[in-house]
Amino acid sequence: MDEQPTATSEPRRGRFPRWLLLGFGWACVVLGFIGVFVPGMPTTTFLLIAAWCFYRSSERAHTWLLQHRILGPYVRDFLSGKGMPLRSKVIAVSMMWLTCGASALFFVPALWAKVLVLSCAVIGTVMVSRVPTRVAEAPEPAGPDLNG
Repeated sequence: MDEQPTATSEPRRGRFPRWLLLGFGWACVVLGFIGVFVPGMPTTTFLLIAAWCFYRSSERAHTWLLQHRILGPYVRDFLSGKGMPLRSKVIAVSMMWLTCGASALFFVPALWAKVLVLSCAVIGTVMVSRVPTRVAEAPEPAGPDLNG
């Protein structure tokens, strides 16, 4: 017979220990923060992984991430269905193909590995294209010109 949860019981978090999810989440936050400044480094992907880890391990860390001044909008916009700005999508796909293409052409000697690297670029392109494109918000209309 299944035991019913009580008001004092903790929600089931899954197979991974809380500390492991929390540590991996913080590592993803660091990588996502670096991605804000380094071209070619994904930001939203790492932050979404961090949000998932925090959701399963720490309500406090999850709330912090969603309310963060710099990192929060990446996660909130994705979770709310607003998607990515067109500029971000173009940069993401361009950097993906630039780095994967250069890797396959110049740095990866084995044919199977070249196919694997280029397959990752194709999968990444498909994933980015499936994310809704956020429409740029129109600027607020200027008030009346009082200078004449």
